[in-house]
Amino acid sequence: MEGRIDMTPKEKAQQLLTKFCYQTFSESKGWFEDKEATKEFAIMAANEVLSAFELVMDSDRSMRNELEIDAERFWLAVKSE
Repeated sequence: MEGRIDMTPKEKAQQLLTKFCYQTFSESKGWFEDKEATKEFAIMAANEVLSAFELVMDSDRSMRNELEIDAERFWLAVKSE
């Protein structure tokens, strides 16, 4: 999956969850993945990408080209996964 440019939003979301996997320890469970924290970190990463669009893409949405629109839609879909 690493390095593919043809990922679906679902695949990209899964990749982010894997990369931002947060492990924590408790006396009762031992080491385990904190799925909520992992999801929050992945959403923060998607939000950072979307924020970058606002900085570098044309702020007048009517002037955006198809690639900009597609990229933004892709990351919005990743975030919703």
